Order: sequence, then C-alpha cells, then structure tokens
Amino acid sequence: TAVLNGFTITNGLAGNGGGITLNNTGPTLTNLIVSNNVATDQGGGIFGDVNSSPIIINTKIKNNTAELGGGGLAFSSDCQPRLDDVIIRENNTLSSSVSGGGGAVFLYECSPIFNNVTIENNNSASYGGGIRTYYSILLSTGGTIRDNIATHKGGGVYFDNGTYNNSATNLIGNQTGNDGYGGGLYALSATLTLENLKINN
Repeated sequence: TAVLNGFTITNGLAGNGGGITLNNTGPTLTNLIVSNNVATDQGGGIFGDVNSSPIIINTKIKNNTAELGGGGLAFSSDCQPRLDDVIIRENNTLSSSVSGGGGAVFLYECSPIFNNVTIENNNSASYGGGIRTYYSILLSTGGTIRDNIATHKGGGVYFDNGTYNNSATNLIGNQTGNDGYGGGLYALSATLTLENLKINN
C-alpha cells in the first residue's frame, strides 16, 4: 500500500537499481522524475525483483544508465509491473554482452502491462534499443516506441522466447547498426499478436 508521489530521484549509484530497487513489493510510484542514475549491472533508473508488482503512473524515467541491462528500468523473477502514462527516454545500456541490452527496458521472466507508454531516444550497445525481453509476457496498449537504437538486433524491440501482445503501440524511426537486424522489431521463438499499429523505420 506504499505510495511515493511527486519526487525527483536523481544521481543515484548502485549495482542494481541506480534510482529505485524493489524486492517482493508492490508500491504505487506516481508523478516521479527518475533521472541521471547509474547501475553497474541492471536497472539504471528502477530495478524490480522477486514478485514485485509496482504501479507506475505519470512518471518520467530519463537519462539513466546501466552497464548490462535496462538503462531505464529492469524487472525479473515473476514481477508484474503496470505502467500507465509513463515516458522512458534517453537511457542507455553500455555492455555489448549477449545477456544484456534494453536501452530503455529489460524484462526477464515477468508479465508487465504497458498502457500509453512512450519509449524514445534510448540506446543499447547490444540488443533491444527500446525493449529487450527474455521469457516474458508483455501486454502493450497505446503509446509509441520511437527513435531507439540497438547496435545488433531489435532497434525498437528485441523479443526472446515469450509472448508480445501489442495493440496500437507504434514502432517508428527505430534502427540497428549497419550489420544489425530488425530495425523496428526482432523476435526469436516468440508468439506475437500485433494489432492496429504502424511500423515505420
């Protein structure tokens, strides 16, 4: 039942979750700015682990950096976050490791819901300039994934072994490096349902 409302969280440094770390919890995070935080592993802005199910509303996650995965935010281990009206922009992951990526978002074995989420101008030195997933189920409705860059695969989204249900979340202007694949979307052993969206890269 915890609520964090109206704060700016900035200039944090940690192994995981440079700005915020959640573990087996489900707070409401609303009207926040999470910016300029650094994680030496995952989740530059926010890191969630072990059944964490936060509700994140009207929040900006920007200019955060992770060495491995999830420059903006990373969730794993059966987390079920819900994001409503969130902007995730100008975040970065630095490592070219095949186990990293997700300039904005990194998901591992979790089931998030994104509603009207804008993911823009994020960069990954490996896979998934906007989003990278492993064995996850992502429901995304509305919003835009645009102008993100991945060095190797999936400029907008890299989806690996899971389910991606996208309804009207447009993929616009995303790109990979010169030798990369899937400027907008790269899927590997995944189940995709794509409805009413524009892909223009």
